[in-house]
Amino acid sequence: MSKKLKLLIFDVLFTLFQVISVFAMTEDISFFGPENRGYGSTYTLSIKRDKKALRNEYFQIEDHPSVSPSHGFFNDETAYTYTLGNKKIPLSSTLNDQIKLNYSTFAIANLTLDSYRKSCGALGIEVSPCVKLIPFYEGCKQAERNAFYRRTGRRGGEGEINFCFSQGFTPARIFDVVSHEVGHAILDALQPNYHKKMGSHPVGAFHEAFGDLSSFFASIRLASIHAVSPSSKGKRIASMIALEEEVCLAPGLSGEGTCLLRKESPDLCEDHRNSVPFRSFFLRCMNAELKRNSTLGRSEKKSAEEIVDFFQALLVHTARNVPDFESLYDLSQKMIGFIKPSPTSTLMRKELKKLRSDLERCTFCK
Repeated sequence: MSKKLKLLIFDVLFTLFQVISVFAMTEDISFFGPENRGYGSTYTLSIKRDKKALRNEYFQIEDHPSVSPSHGFFNDETAYTYTLGNKKIPLSSTLNDQIKLNYSTFAIANLTLDSYRKSCGALGIEVSPCVKLIPFYEGCKQAERNAFYRRTGRRGGEGEINFCFSQGFTPARIFDVVSHEVGHAILDALQPNYHKKMGSHPVGAFHEAFGDLSSFFASIRLASIHAVSPSSKGKRIASMIALEEEVCLAPGLSGEGTCLLRKESPDLCEDHRNSVPFRSFFLRCMNAELKRNSTLGRSEKKSAEEIVDFFQALLVHTARNVPDFESLYDLSQKMIGFIKPSPTSTLMRKELKKLRSDLERCTFCK
């Protein structure tokens, strides 16, 4: 083999290695944490990306017309820069904020999906949304929804999430709003049939409850990642389960913990008010199971994280295997029916009985 051919082979292999390295790279991305649950303002998450851009097989961020966010680097201690060739150029404060929001939105979306991977994997289910994220969407009309997911493709979970940008503010700044909307995309990927029944139907209310619960599961996942020790992780998760029933999952635009103003109509089952009974039922069951678990012996006792995993898997299994239902009470009954008779199913039936009238309020009228 000639020296020239050897050099050529070496160059090809080196180039191939560089390409593989780029496609397999893992990068730390900072994002806004859910401050209403006792987190600090900023957290860091390692995300594997297929390219040097805010894009992977599940989510992508629309590039800014003047500066590509794929060249922005966010860190608490350093200024934002973008790279032009080999030269790093500092960005203006306005563009800094945009890049910061892009990275944050992308990271929260991936964290939310990641929170479902364990439960979906245990059930042999692959959930693969394909979503375009638009943190600075200017197409919203006055007094329109603060953010919304809409399907744009033929298959479930293929769509875009628009965060209404107005007067210098975007709700993509709020952890719960991003995670909630990603929850809609995940549910659409899990059960595409719900998309056809989003009018005056309890499916809409369940979609909203699923979105809220997705924010909660993403927070639990964040607690698992940043826990100092198994015992501290268990205590934190347990306290979050106990408190969530009383806390509005989506804080106000001021970040002070008040509920977001939402458009409601008493004639439509999909309004957010009708989603609260199911969300409350689900969280009460989780909390009751946590309390029951605390009375068990060491050999029988489960960790708080295992209890969360069980209920999240139950939610996923129910959505996947119940393509239609007449009311949220009907859905809740079917959910309990997937569990073998046990102390857990017994306590869930007790909680269901307490909330029956609220869960029956939203019923499909043919």
